[in-house]
Amino acid sequence: MFFHILGSIAEFEHALVSERTVDGLAAAPAPPGPGPPVASRSPVRGVGGRTQWPASWPCLNGACPQ
Repeated sequence: MFFHILGSIAEFEHALVSERTVDGLAAAPAPPGPGPPVASRSPVRGVGGRTQWPASWPCLNGACPQ
């Protein structure tokens, strides 16, 4: 009988948490739109299939891989 009471209390608390979650999601502001496009961070294939370092990427101490 003890476990039946404990189970019913757990179910009641689960219902309360679920209700609060649904109410909170309904009251929350809508998420923002997609925003600006993001530039690709992958190297570009150049002449002969060699990987080139894009000019927009920062170089460390002037050493850019070519």
